[in-house]
Order: sequence, then structure tokens, then C-alpha cells
Amino acid sequence: MADALNFYEVSANELPALARLHKKSFGAAAWSRDQLAQSLSLATTYALAVSKGVAPCGVVLCQHVGEEAEILTLCIDPDSQRQGMGLSLLRMLRETLRQKGTHYLRLDVADDNAPAFALYKKAGFIETGLRKGYYKRLGHTANAVTMEIVL
Repeated sequence: MADALNFYEVSANELPALARLHKKSFGAAAWSRDQLAQSLSLATTYALAVSKGVAPCGVVLCQHVGEEAEILTLCIDPDSQRQGMGLSLLRMLRETLRQKGTHYLRLDVADDNAPAFALYKKAGFIETGLRKGYYKRLGHTANAVTMEIVL
């Protein structure tokens, strides 16, 4: 029997686990512990995690202001990917934000990140724009596709 997913609002106490998860998910492009701490310290940041046990295996951070929210980062532990966890996390985020009075959820995704792009499309996000050369990579750049969903 598969473990049930647990969703919960992230607290600053979980910073070490979140930093490890982000590093495992993004490698050299991961946010530092200080960057995560700074984001979590803002009153406008909302962070939601998912776990199958004690440690988080997925997290999404967003900025929530009035009727709008923007996803800043979303990561799922590579060992837990392709099990529906990312989609479940996005659905829970949408419902939570809807209850907070949010009407729009936006994000940027690199056009060379096919798995993330597919996840957001499956979750119902639509393309709304393109930012050329937005992501700086070692030796090249990637465009950011802007996406949005109406809650």
C-alpha cells in the first residue's frame, strides 16, 4: 500500500530539509539556504510542502499578494518524481490560494525544461508570454515561458 501524501505549510524550522531538497532537485542552480530563508521570512511568501513521511519530498514557494500569486520555485525530490506528487502539490496549492481569495496564479518556466512544462500544462496552466534569454545557464541561455491559471 502506498504511503498517503501529507500537505502542510512550511515553517522556517524546516529550512535545513528544504535546502537539501532544493539542492538535490536543482544541483548547482539550487537556491542557497540564505535565499530560501530570505524568501520564507517575507510576509507575502506562502510555502507548501508534501511528504510521505517525516521529511518533505516536495515543496512550492510562491508570493501571494491580494488576488494574485506567483510560483517562485517548485521542486520534487528526484527519487519521488513521476508519481503524481507535483500535480498533487499544485492542486493543493491552487485550492489553498483560492481559499485565501487568490484569482490568478502565475509562473515562469524554462522552455528547455520539458518535464516542468508538461506538468504545468497538465495542471491547467496556459501560456501567456515569453521572456527571451531569461535564464542564464553555463554556456547558454533559455527562454522563460510565462504561464497562468485562473483559480
